[in-house]
Amino acid sequence: MIRSVIVDDERLSREALKDQLLSYCTDINVIDMADCLKSAKICIEEHRPDLVFLDIEMPNGSGFDLLRSFNKLFFKVIFVTGHNEFAIEAFNYSASHYILKPVGPRELREAVEKVKTEIQKEIEFTNTEMLLQWAQSTQYTFSTVVIPDMEGFKVVNINEILYCKADGYCTEIYLSGNRRIVSSRNLLHYEELLQKRSFLRVHNSFLINLYHLKQYVKDGTAILTEKLSVPVGNTYRKRFLEFFSRMK
Repeated sequence: MIRSVIVDDERLSREALKDQLLSYCTDINVIDMADCLKSAKICIEEHRPDLVFLDIEMPNGSGFDLLRSFNKLFFKVIFVTGHNEFAIEAFNYSASHYILKPVGPRELREAVEKVKTEIQKEIEFTNTEMLLQWAQSTQYTFSTVVIPDMEGFKVVNINEILYCKADGYCTEIYLSGNRRIVSSRNLLHYEELLQKRSFLRVHNSFLINLYHLKQYVKDGTAILTEKLSVPVGNTYRKRFLEFFSRMK
């Protein structure tokens, strides 16, 4: 069951939403309701719900003011409002969904299903993190690396990694044999993890395995095995060249 709190200054709206959840979303347990920002803050801190159904326009403030009062949001948010002009700001607060009043059964079910999926993914991610901590502490990881991805994690031989490429908050791991893994960790994570294992940052977006470096071209290109090329950024070029000058 997903424990939820309804925050809305209109009593009829609170009761109507609660009734709809009982009818159409039986895995949602409404543990409490609040009618203003002050009571909502007390209610949420006391019950620590998984999900908050939050109206935006409230007495003496807004639903956004309530969210800003928390140092960290430990709950999912579904905004329920009679006004659509707040949609962009709502999603800036990582709202799981945005429902316009009057709330229809289909929109309500869609919003709840999205929250259920998000919560399940976070549980799986937490379990994966625990496995990663165990895996990284075992002896076999001297020659392998654990790469978390959207499905769980993969264990890869370090020598199979040709290079890593930043992709927003994720990282694309390019492997020998024209294989690729998209990791849920950023490039900085892999730079810190692999810098003592023959890897070198050569660009804001690229980390290469020196084991696979075959050639450097003066135009600022590193040639790797399998005829792959990676740019060497101006910021990193001096350190890159100094590294190899010490080996001459």
